[in-house]
Amino acid sequence: MKKRNKSSFPTTFIIVFIVFILIGVFVSNRIMEQELRGLESDKKSRSQITRAPALPTQTPTKEKKQVIRKTRFDPSRKFEESIFFIEEKEIARYKHKEEDIYEFSGEIPDGKVGFINESKRTKGYEHYKGNKRHGRYVENYDNGRVKKEKRYFHGELRKVNEYFYDGQLRMKADYDDAIIYDVEEDVGEGAVYYRDGQLMYEWKVTIMGQERYKRSYNREGELVEEKTFDKYGQLINVVKH
Repeated sequence: MKKRNKSSFPTTFIIVFIVFILIGVFVSNRIMEQELRGLESDKKSRSQITRAPALPTQTPTKEKKQVIRKTRFDPSRKFEESIFFIEEKEIARYKHKEEDIYEFSGEIPDGKVGFINESKRTKGYEHYKGNKRHGRYVENYDNGRVKKEKRYFHGELRKVNEYFYDGQLRMKADYDDAIIYDVEEDVGEGAVYYRDGQLMYEWKVTIMGQERYKRSYNREGELVEEKTFDKYGQLINVVKH
C-alpha cells in the first residue's frame, strides 16, 4: 500500500488561488476598457451638440453730427440773419429781430444746437423741437461769462436772465403766469437792476397775483413811480413820488 503525498494539497490550493487572481485581473481589465469606451462615447456626443450661434456684432451707433447756427447783422442792421450748418453744409436759415422770427426755410434737427453770433461776439447753445426753440438757451460773452439764460416752450420765451459783462445780474423775467403773452411788454414778473446791483425797475402783472404793478426806483433805492393794474392788465392808476 502506497503512502499519500502530504504536499499535494498545498500545491493544489496555490494553483487555484493563482487562477482566481488571474481571472480577477482579466475581469477588472474588461470592466476598465468598457468604462473608457463609455467615457469616449460621451465625449464625442458632447462634442456633437449643436452650439448656439454667436450673437451678431452690433453696429456702433453713429454719433449725431453737430448743428451750428451762425448769426450776423444784415448790412442795414435792422435785423439779424441766422444760418444753420452741419459740417459747413447749410440746412436752414431765418431772419429775426429779438424774438420775432420770419422768412424761415429748411429744417432744423431736434436737439442741441451750438451757435456763434459773429456781430455780437458771443456764442452758446440752444435746443430745438419742430423747428422751434424748445428748452434751455445759454449765451456767453467772449470772456466766457454768461450773457443770457433763457427757457423756451415750443418757440415761446418763458423765462430769461440777462447779465452784465462781469457777471452781475442785469434783468430777469418770468412769463409763465403773464396775463397776456408779449415779451415786448412788461408782463408776467420781472426786474431790472442798475450796474451796481441796485433795483431800478420791477413789475408784476400776472393772472394769479393779488396785486399788479410796475414800480420805478432811483439810484438811492427810493420809489419814484408806481403803476397799478386790474385783473385784465388794464392800467388803473399812476402815482409819482
